[in-house]
Amino acid sequence: VSKISLVDLAGSERADSTGAKGTRLKEGANINKSLTTLGKVISALAEVSKKKKKTDFIPYRDSVLTWLLRENLGGNSRTAMVAALSPADINYDETLSTLRYADRAKQIKCNAVINEDPNAKLVRELKEEVTRLKDLLRAQGLGDILDTPIGSLTASPSSCSLSSQAGLQSVSSIQERIMSTPGGEEAIERLKESEKIIAELNETWEEKLRKTEAIRMEREALLAEMGVAIREDGGTLGVFSPKKTPHLVNLNEDPLMSECLLYYIKDGITRVGQADAERRQDIVLSGAHIKEEHCIFRSERNANGDVIVLLEPCEGSETYVNGKRVGATVQLRSGNRIIMGKNHVFRFNHPEQARAEREKTPSAETPSEPVDWTFAQRELLEKQGIDMKQEMEKRLTEMEILYKKEKEEADQLLEQQRLVYESKLQALQKQVETRSLAAETPEEEEEEE
Repeated sequence: VSKISLVDLAGSERADSTGAKGTRLKEGANINKSLTTLGKVISALAEVSKKKKKTDFIPYRDSVLTWLLRENLGGNSRTAMVAALSPADINYDETLSTLRYADRAKQIKCNAVINEDPNAKLVRELKEEVTRLKDLLRAQGLGDILDTPIGSLTASPSSCSLSSQAGLQSVSSIQERIMSTPGGEEAIERLKESEKIIAELNETWEEKLRKTEAIRMEREALLAEMGVAIREDGGTLGVFSPKKTPHLVNLNEDPLMSECLLYYIKDGITRVGQADAERRQDIVLSGAHIKEEHCIFRSERNANGDVIVLLEPCEGSETYVNGKRVGATVQLRSGNRIIMGKNHVFRFNHPEQARAEREKTPSAETPSEPVDWTFAQRELLEKQGIDMKQEMEKRLTEMEILYKKEKEEADQLLEQQRLVYESKLQALQKQVETRSLAAETPEEEEEEE
């Protein structure tokens, strides 16, 4: 953007010749001060132009006038000064001072550069490049190629849908001429690239905004399908269950931790395994019973066009569906419980399948017991032939037998220790009685004497 500045500089106010007093004298002094500062700036810029160095300090800030004229004096501009002279001899000093002022201003050299938008400059340079390439092709005798569509030159003759054999031969001959001419093929490629860039840069802001809005809408639709809601400002609002995509949700012993993780089953193959597997795993799990490549989910369409998901366990992996270990490919239904290894429990959700089942049986009752981690674990034990009540009674019986056995052993040990202590006590009593009898015999003999 360019701007034009028209500045009317007041002449120097000489108090002797004008006879100014009071307020007018102060105003004239301020005018002379601004003109003096402007003269210093012009002199400094003239010295810089002579030395061709920009290290000298230019006192633009010393006056409001010089600060406003900084771009006009030493910036990217073209400046012209018109000086008013008087032929009268009484104005000789003013005329001489004005001419010196103008001479110093004439010594300032400004390198003015056209202000140009970067995109407009790029378009102009590309157009010049296209013109140069066209001149190059004409100079090499390939001027008739410019009248042929660029896309038909790069395609093979067999793929061109021409209406006649003659047209096919003409395109073939043009391609042979391009290949035989040194630099011809490169010039055609550069010409195509330049024209493509020009077409992109010539797009209006409305077209770019329309494309950006379409990309944004597509992104929001994809995220909404994945279960992520977006605010209008682009921030994440929340995570919810997808409306169409099959997915897994985690089940945890702690109810607050259940259904906090969602794993999406993408179209095609979704791999489940450890992070250090040779191939990249889409769902990464860890644990002692998780294989590097544990299982594979296959999402495909059947003959009716419905999406079905197949679970294919890998060799040696522990994968359970509804409590039953699977060793071959099995089709999953919405609500199936899947246990991988020993600790990872999931519930498979298929929104479209569940919606279709509800439409078929609208009066179906909801299950009385929620499908949570406890339900999946109990189902696993039941399918493995383990009755929790019998198992608890069995363990309780074993603990009672062990308790009785340990109590009998403790009683026997206590009885043995009691017998040992009684025998020791009897031995000590005998020793005490013997000693007391031995002490009484000498005393009786002394009394008899």
